[in-house]
Amino acid sequence: LVCPLASTIGGLRSGESSEGPEFVPRIRRGYYSTLEEPLEIFHCRPESWCSGGVPGTCANGLVGQPCAVCPEGQTPGFSGECSECGAARFAWLVAIPTAVVVPIFAYYLSNLEVLAQASPFKSGIMALGIAFSASQSLAVIGLMSARWATSFETTSSGLQIMLLDLDKLGASCISGTNPLTRYLIGLSIFPAAVLWMFLFWAASSWFACSKTSRCSRWMGLSLQPWKLPFTVNTTGLGLQLGFGTMAAVALKPLMCYKHPTGAYSMIVYPNVSCGFGDHVVMQIAGTVFFTVFVMGFAVLCAYAAWKMPKWCAAQQIARVQSFRFFLANFRFDAHWFVLAILFRGLGFALSIVVGSSLPPAQTALASLVLIVYGLLQ
Repeated sequence: LVCPLASTIGGLRSGESSEGPEFVPRIRRGYYSTLEEPLEIFHCRPESWCSGGVPGTCANGLVGQPCAVCPEGQTPGFSGECSECGAARFAWLVAIPTAVVVPIFAYYLSNLEVLAQASPFKSGIMALGIAFSASQSLAVIGLMSARWATSFETTSSGLQIMLLDLDKLGASCISGTNPLTRYLIGLSIFPAAVLWMFLFWAASSWFACSKTSRCSRWMGLSLQPWKLPFTVNTTGLGLQLGFGTMAAVALKPLMCYKHPTGAYSMIVYPNVSCGFGDHVVMQIAGTVFFTVFVMGFAVLCAYAAWKMPKWCAAQQIARVQSFRFFLANFRFDAHWFVLAILFRGLGFALSIVVGSSLPPAQTALASLVLIVYGLLQ
């Protein structure tokens, strides 16, 4: 809050002063207050959402306290500006049915033959995986309280879709603007994807037809059922690629920052006060998800990495095939490196939680994670 000599609350509300423009008080850029309580200042995340000046002023057409949502019927774009929902609703109505076929492509792409030398196609898939992982890391780093250059802040804000913040894609046009609903929808994506994969496996076993079956003779079909180990491998690969996202989404309710008033808000949903109402429900849901999916998957991978040499020596093919994503991108003697990748994603998310209001602590912990990861390489 900028308060020149002889400034008044009335001048703050109106943005004018009888003494001249140099005596007009104003809210600093990156902060917000209401007209009703102009001295109750809130910090905006990101700061570009609040233009400052007169109380109650938001940038990019945003509304709410503190400038956290778009008006009803609008959605924020990648630039941060609110726009009408029309096209976004249609796009989601097309995208959701399209997602039905994703498991089919994932199953066959993740279970290609493993060769001693990577083919150009395999190299391309690995490059995409590295780019995906880097985008996740940039999105998580963007949640830090540290001040970044405007270009990086804009890039990181756009990459929040990697953390299942789908508002940039117009998801709020379908789900509404309620933060609890939006969080629970994002949290349910990974469990739904796992369930969808195994429903496809069950359906393929049910509808599969052999060349000698009546189904084959009448329909001319020869469908092969999905193999359970291959289905487990595809699911595991998806969870490994999205592990950083899972950790960050589960820990979002623990990522709070402090306002000048002493109150706390969620970093991802600034209009949700930490410790009250919807935030408590988010904490419970996030804790359950973190325990079952994040830590559960990490423990399962650690167990598989420990047992992998024994499974190979004993020729337990089904178990090895279930964890092919350990071996497909790494040398056999370095199959455990997948655990380092999981550690990196979890470490970044935890660094945001531990130092939510302490930027130096966040950057120090994130740097430590990168150093350890680099040493393991």
